[in-house]
Amino acid sequence: MALSLEGAAKDSLCEREIVRLFEGRNRSAGGPPMATPRVLLCVAFVLGPQAVAGSPPWGPKPSFEIVAYLQVPKEQRERAKGPREFSAVALRMPWAYALDRDGDLYVFRVPLVPPPKTRPVPSERDNGLIAITGELKGALVEPETTIPGAGDGGHLIVAGDTLLCTRYRRLEVFSLENPARPARVGIAGNSSWLAHASTATVRDETRLFVLSSKRIDLYDIATPRTPNHLGSFSGPRELVCACVAGDKLVVGTARQYRTGDKRNAGLAVFDVSDSARIKETGFIDLGWRAPRQLLRTSGGTLLAPGVRISGLEALSTRTGIGFTPSSDADQPFAATPIDLPNLYHCVMLVKDGRAFLVGPGEVHEVKPPDARLVFTYLPWGLRSVAEGCHGDVEGDYAAIVGGRAIAVLRIKDGK
Repeated sequence: MALSLEGAAKDSLCEREIVRLFEGRNRSAGGPPMATPRVLLCVAFVLGPQAVAGSPPWGPKPSFEIVAYLQVPKEQRERAKGPREFSAVALRMPWAYALDRDGDLYVFRVPLVPPPKTRPVPSERDNGLIAITGELKGALVEPETTIPGAGDGGHLIVAGDTLLCTRYRRLEVFSLENPARPARVGIAGNSSWLAHASTATVRDETRLFVLSSKRIDLYDIATPRTPNHLGSFSGPRELVCACVAGDKLVVGTARQYRTGDKRNAGLAVFDVSDSARIKETGFIDLGWRAPRQLLRTSGGTLLAPGVRISGLEALSTRTGIGFTPSSDADQPFAATPIDLPNLYHCVMLVKDGRAFLVGPGEVHEVKPPDARLVFTYLPWGLRSVAEGCHGDVEGDYAAIVGGRAIAVLRIKDGK
């Protein structure tokens, strides 16, 4: 699979280096060893129509507000061995369901609008971060219900009136008929003593892909209360994140360091048009740093924050790359530069056809090949952690997971 920089200027240092790095470098054709990484990038893959050079003019800035910060109960924040940390959240407003890394489930009732008054930022002890001063907007919310051992601490999703929590390649099923008190219904999938905790999930209309280590388990969730395990298949290496785009499953993979198995990180592309015959159709080499997330915009662009590409000299801006499918079998991807902020643990909120990258403390509007900052807020309790954090979006609301807290934001006007 060859890559080329097509239809883009090659004048700047960044673009010249991108050409040098990506033209002809892929798993099948091979390529020179990658140099020491120098700059943090974000990669974007355009899986829709061919992108055009330049962006249309920006519209008016949208209006965002911080609605609430969700936190575990005080006794859990002050544990002797350290406070609990969140790993994932799923929204069904006004309810939010959050897993911590020990697998406990917390049920929050979230206000639909923020309180009118601000408050001083809570103490550093509660926050768990460096000292932050100022006024905190949004409500501070503690859980109404806690369910111990609801999953493996990996991921969870809401599907209709059902909550699905990952449990070592299996799914714990909870009924949300009473949304304040989820009721355990059963468990789906096959048990295995070799199973690893899940790293991510991704879904389309009727299917759920559960990633864990080097395995991907596929479930039919057309009837969420009774998921049907369709089977599993192996990824090319350690699996980190994924995104479904039409009949393609794009999976971010980590670099392998074992002797005799030193392979770079990258994106593996699977054909999932037939659930019974899933096959890998390509691989894009990204050097040594695996993406932590794959996010899709309304126009079909896949964004992969936090990727390091080797060979680039120090640059003043964060820069990424967009990949557009080509009909050329020998060169199926064409690459174009895209400027994007480097935000970990983001979610993509789409409003009135506009895409917003919501991350800890910042919101950026994304319009390939550009992005602009449209809103900032106090990232109280939100810190960068090595493990993956999974936020969620429902309607006008976005939830960002940041370890000690979960921030819930609302877009008031996207026009």
